[in-house]
Amino acid sequence: MQGKLVLQVNKKMTPKIIFRLEYNLPYKAGDTKSALTKRRDFVTCNSDHNLYNYLTRPSASDKTDIETIRIAEQLSENTEITERDLLEYARNRKGSTGAFWRAGDLSSSDAKELKSQLRNTESIVWTAVLSFEEEYGRKVCNNKAQAQELIKKTLPALFKDTRLKYENIEWYGALHENTDNRHVHLCFWEKEPTFSRKGSTELHFASQREKIREKDCDNFKFEVAKFCDVENLSSFKKRDALRKDFRQNMNT
Repeated sequence: MQGKLVLQVNKKMTPKIIFRLEYNLPYKAGDTKSALTKRRDFVTCNSDHNLYNYLTRPSASDKTDIETIRIAEQLSENTEITERDLLEYARNRKGSTGAFWRAGDLSSSDAKELKSQLRNTESIVWTAVLSFEEEYGRKVCNNKAQAQELIKKTLPALFKDTRLKYENIEWYGALHENTDNRHVHLCFWEKEPTFSRKGSTELHFASQREKIREKDCDNFKFEVAKFCDVENLSSFKKRDALRKDFRQNMNT
């Protein structure tokens, strides 16, 4: 009988992962301009200098498309060519915008649609940074494909104990490797706002609800750590199995 891998991770023991989250409230057209309204304009792409452009700038984001990254990982297992060599070659080809979302690479047309949603949304817009300790990050979030898979699989955990529903959330992200600590930037909002207007009888709202609770952020970090450690262990097993199979085929 095949055993089931069970990995236990102490929720308090995630020192290699940092998660920071902020929220940006909507404002009315006639409201006085302030640092808060300028920040809202920045994250919703209502200014020339905006969050999307910042996250996808060439000096910080990898524009290699995710499928190419995955092919490079597979080829490096069974050839003498290293994954780094393959990716350096791939980066000379036309890739994505540098961002990703739940469907994979974020294309230029996808990005245009998301920015249009952001400019017009009445939802609270949350932005976040998921950062890793240097060596740990190189192991568990080594490229954009890994980052996209990680966020797609673990982000629902952030909303598990809130009234936010993942199926009503739109999001995009970008992996940045321009510092010693690899980090993923995230931006998300509700497709149909459910608690952004105080006093509304139709939309759910409670004081401080825009501030996703600290315990929910801790749960998210726990899910990230669990996913990373399981995937890291699985990748070693897959790599060893592929190499063993490759050697056997070479000797036959």
